Amino acid sequence: MSEESERIGGWSVATLHEHLVKVIDERDRLYAERWSATQRASERAARDLDGRLEKLNEFRGALADAQTRMVTKTEFAAHLEGAEGRFANMANVVATKLNAEIYEVQHVDLAHRVELLESWRTSINARVGVFLFIVLIAGSALGVLVGHVFSK
Repeated sequence: MSEESERIGGWSVATLHEHLVKVIDERDRLYAERWSATQRASERAARDLDGRLEKLNEFRGALADAQTRMVTKTEFAAHLEGAEGRFANMANVVATKLNAEIYEVQHVDLAHRVELLESWRTSINARVGVFLFIVLIAGSALGVLVGHVFSK
């Protein structure tokens, strides 16, 4: 066969082979570039993921550390129960004394009642002041106690 009979549509076997080799070489180069870019992107993503995981582990450590310093519900409930008991006892003592004074006031004559009421008012004002002071001190002590428990 002659070279002209081997031509189909203007292509000879040699020109077709040459063209296909160029196309294949160009595609090989493109695929190699894509593969290289994919590898770089994969490596960058792996580094980013490692960084994120490291930060997550630091965060978990900080949470665990903070959790060890927090007061538990049972500890807080125990401290609160103790404070409530002390406040209830103080209230009972004050109520008992006031009831005794009220009973005394109810069973004396009118002139004496006025005198007792005046002294009772003064006494109550003083006791309320003392009671409020005790409540303030107890509240401060409770605040210090809770603050101490939370700071551990």
